[in-house]
Amino acid sequence: MSDLKNYNIIFIGYYKTIEPFKDFLDFDFDYNIIEHQHEYVISSGSNADTFLIEGGWDKKTDYSLVLSFQSLTGNSFLFFLSSQDIGNIFTVRLFTDRNYIEKFYKEQVQPLNTRNFMALYKVNGFITTDFTNELLRVDKINMD
Repeated sequence: MSDLKNYNIIFIGYYKTIEPFKDFLDFDFDYNIIEHQHEYVISSGSNADTFLIEGGWDKKTDYSLVLSFQSLTGNSFLFFLSSQDIGNIFTVRLFTDRNYIEKFYKEQVQPLNTRNFMALYKVNGFITTDFTNELLRVDKINMD
């Protein structure tokens, strides 16, 4: 627990693995996973969207979420969350590209007037290779 309070954290994982952090992370973000229907509900405030996970073992549609925020203690958190590997591989590659990051922050984050945001991407691909992607939404994270 002291690592969460004292260090900057980068977390790469699946939606279901964020559960241990939920008590520590106090902001207006929620999601529900309805496993048998293969759908995700991503909400921020009163803005909620439902996304269907499609594909078999090889051809996939994934929804990858990037959360970036500063905690009350001042350390930074960067979460990469998805339902399958393809989403995380794609977003980690994007967010390690200096040119993309500069453009993304200028066009998407600065207008929100905050450093705390979540970005949702739709990623289509084959096994772990993305072919198409789309930035679906960028929302401000309201810290409590």
